[in-house]
Amino acid sequence: MAELFNWLRGKQPKIEKGFTTADNIFLFIEIFAIILFLHLAQICVWAGFYKIWAGLKDFESALYFSIVTYATIGYGDVLLPVGWRLLGTIEGVTGVLTFGWSTGVIFAVASRLMAMQVRQK
Repeated sequence: MAELFNWLRGKQPKIEKGFTTADNIFLFIEIFAIILFLHLAQICVWAGFYKIWAGLKDFESALYFSIVTYATIGYGDVLLPVGWRLLGTIEGVTGVLTFGWSTGVIFAVASRLMAMQVRQK
């Protein structure tokens, strides 16, 4: 996320010069793609941990469990072994926190773009 902020700061001069509606759309597509990649990377790290240490049978099962846990869907069809169950709740909490953080970033960017557009008119 820190690198995302640096990347956005690098775009600031161009944004301040005047962004078209299409520029705004593409900026948000880029931001959403970066944030989605960051979430997927974290999910894959959790899945790798579950595969290696928690004994889930294959990476696909570990990835599936990680996705439904991180997104707090929690279907319950794939479960961690008894000694590892609390770790799943920690992943759920990190998912909620990072989704909230991502939402905050998107809102902050949208607010600043709107403020810049108001100042330019």
